[in-house]
Parts: sequence; structure tokens; C-alpha cells
Amino acid sequence: MKPKRVWILNEGSQGHLVQSRGMLRELAKAVPLEVIEVHIHCAFPGRLGRSLAKRLLRLHPRKWLFRCLHPQMKLQETAPDLIVSSGPHSLAALEFLAKHHGCPSVFVQGTIHVPEGSVTAIMRPFEGRHRADYIFIPLLFTEITPDVVDAAKQRFLSESQIRPKGPVNTLFIGNSSAKIRFSQDDWCAIIRFVNDVWKSDGSQWLITTSYRTDSELEDRFRQGIEPEAILDAVWYSKAPRKVTNEYLGMADRVFVTMDSLTMLTEAVASGRPTCALCPAELSDESSNTHLRYARDLAENGFITRIQPGRDPLPPPARSAPPVIDYSASIHELMTRIHWNA
Repeated sequence: MKPKRVWILNEGSQGHLVQSRGMLRELAKAVPLEVIEVHIHCAFPGRLGRSLAKRLLRLHPRKWLFRCLHPQMKLQETAPDLIVSSGPHSLAALEFLAKHHGCPSVFVQGTIHVPEGSVTAIMRPFEGRHRADYIFIPLLFTEITPDVVDAAKQRFLSESQIRPKGPVNTLFIGNSSAKIRFSQDDWCAIIRFVNDVWKSDGSQWLITTSYRTDSELEDRFRQGIEPEAILDAVWYSKAPRKVTNEYLGMADRVFVTMDSLTMLTEAVASGRPTCALCPAELSDESSNTHLRYARDLAENGFITRIQPGRDPLPPPARSAPPVIDYSASIHELMTRIHWNA
């Protein structure tokens, strides 16, 4: 079969880009693809400017106007068979370019409201609402796979002096978000939890904060965790390093503060047993899509939720979480865009 030409619209967010790449990795298992990444450069980078550009394109969907609004954007001469994007800043370009080229479009996201009729299909986890253009997936797409982190583990061991003496725990630390709020007591409970696990079984920790972790919170962890409990650590605000794949590959168990859907998804996708560290007080608002996603992961056996301070020690690690199977979702997408023939 001749490869299908697919454009990924890259709005500059790595977190969104990996979702588009992950979706196409799964689609490529069913049909050969030629994937081209197209960078979006809007003339109005601010929020108000992007909103204005979106309104102008919807009112006057003309190529000359699109070119004026995106003067540095380099478009391919050959028309695509499919255009894919993820993230709010790519949506206007996705809608315009798909209609201009007369090809289907897919938006990969779980939390952004997309007006009906804007795109051919929206691939997202189920969050309680059905819509004609929704295609539900068991887990957000990511570039992480067990093979990817296994290879990263071997590189890490060959390039560093670190040699684990027993089981390894990996901890990814984010920060409070609009939808998941940690109190100061919650952070203290997580620090005690890390120390207690080390004292109980001697297993050491690989720990990394993230770009979202402020320096005050980072210092709290750095000063509160017993030095002997730490096998290796990245304090991102002081000395950032990209260690996600390596730390996942090294892990016998992964612990993630519940605020980051990206880190939680990557941990599950790595094939490692994953625990979400939750605040002591959790609302059960149906409108909180973040909580719904984490709850569904737990109900489907992908993660275990732990409230440090209430749950003194983690439950016994399972051999591995269930296999992530996107095949039904991909089959539904191919039917939707008429690629089955």
C-alpha cells in the first residue's frame, strides 16, 4: 500500500507534540505512513492575538489570510491525506488547513473544548460525555514504550557510575495545579513516605522534580529526604537534566504526584507498576477531568492511588499493569476517515 501522507502541526509544546506522535505510532501499525512535522508560527503570539487569528480565519477562511497570519510557517507543496495536532494553539490552523486541502483532521486532547464540526475526530480518554466526533482511548498517547525505557536504562548504566543494590523506586514530583491541590502537610507526608519506604525495605529512590516545581518546594524535598535513601536525583530548578526515560527504565515501581497527567501517563506506558500520590483531601467533582482520568486509570488497573499519611506503605508491587491496547480506537478512526477500503 502506498504510504499515507500525514502532517503533524507542532505548536511548540513538547507535551502536546508527543501525543500526536504517539497516535501516529499506533496508526502506523495498521497502515504505512509518511509523517511530516510542520511548525506553526503565528504572527500574533499572545493569547489575545491567537484568539483574533482564530476568529478571522473562521470568518474569512482564505489562504492569503492564513499566510498573513502565519508568515513564517513553511507548508509542504504536496497535499496531506490527514492532518493531526494536539494543543490549543494548533486548533485554528488544523481546522483551516484540513478544510483547505479537503482532508480529514484529528485533534488529540483530553481537556480542551473543541466546537463540534471543527475537526473530523477528537481522540481522548472517556470523561463521562459522548459526542459524535469523539473516539475514546484507554490512555493518553505518548512516545514512551517499555522498549524505549529499557534501552534508556542500558544507556544510563553504561554512562554513569550508579549501580543499584536492590529494588529501585522512581519518584516524579510536579506541583499543585488548578485541578489538583497539595497542601504543605501533603508535601511533608510524601517526604515521610519516601523515607519510610527506604527504612522499611532498603529500596533506594531515583527522584526528579520538573519545570513546574518551584524552588521552595524543591528545597523542601532535597532537605527532607534522607541522603542515604537517594540513589540519584535531579533538582530541576538548579541543575535540570532530562532523565524521564532513564529513570523509568531503572524503576521497579514508579510514584508520581497526581498533578501531572503527562508524567502519570508516561509511567503507565513504560510498563512499570505505577502509584499516583494523592492529596489527603480529594474532591469528587464530575467536572474535574483530571480526577476523572486518574480515577479511570485506577479502576482499570493501570495505577494504584496512595494518600501518604493515610496509607503508610505502598501495596505490594504487581508484576506489570495491563497491556495498553489502542487497536479498537485506531480501527474506529480508520473507519471514520474512510481508510478501510
